[in-house]
Amino acid sequence: MFKIFSLKTIDPSSGITQAATLRQRIAWLIAGCPIRDRKVVDRFIEKKQKEKNENFARAISSSNTFSLPSS
Repeated sequence: MFKIFSLKTIDPSSGITQAATLRQRIAWLIAGCPIRDRKVVDRFIEKKQKEKNENFARAISSSNTFSLPSS
């Protein structure tokens, strides 16, 4: 029950966690207070961070096509 004060949500697209809103906390209580295993959450965040870093590295390696406009 005390978990409601530190309840967090994970954005599935970016892997960013944030504090749950009051509406989400109430919905969590009504659903019977299901708790995810900490290892599952950490693995999800790690996976999203790895994808983000790979996409960033891919963008850097292909960004050599930029050129300044000629005047």
